[in-house]
Amino acid sequence: MNLPSSFHFLRPGWWGVHLVAIATVAGAGFVAGLHHAEPSAGHHDHGAPAASTGAANPVQAEMRLLSSALATAPASFAAGDLRPFEHQLHAVHAAKEKTEEALHHGTYRLPKNADKLERFAELDRDFHAALEKLAAHAAKNELAAAATAYGAVLGACNGCHTEFR
Repeated sequence: MNLPSSFHFLRPGWWGVHLVAIATVAGAGFVAGLHHAEPSAGHHDHGAPAASTGAANPVQAEMRLLSSALATAPASFAAGDLRPFEHQLHAVHAAKEKTEEALHHGTYRLPKNADKLERFAELDRDFHAALEKLAAHAAKNELAAAATAYGAVLGACNGCHTEFR
């Protein structure tokens, strides 16, 4: 089928990307709803800092960056340009250092299974490895590979939330 170049996204090979984008929107909306809900509504807050400073704890800050990145992913996939998404992923990855520091110094305590800090660190390493793969595919604007990597990132989120949230 000969389509004008402005309609290249309608070609049959792109339907997988469209389906991933639709699933991503639904998943990002769900994640964003969880991360921005009031704790009084029965949702989580990723624990509280040991010393109350009034500011979000490092895990909350990292999750907010992730939520923002996940919410923009569908638009980046739909536009066929993942480079803006890549920059947001790097911000999430950079926030990891503050989370690790807070856990190491005891200024943050996991809300569930706090005695399994090494397991949390393992899952966090796996999550950030998946995030790095996604960022690498986004930097090269490899849509299909990025969509697969995006699914791995979402899966890593679920694994950690199951054990520690």
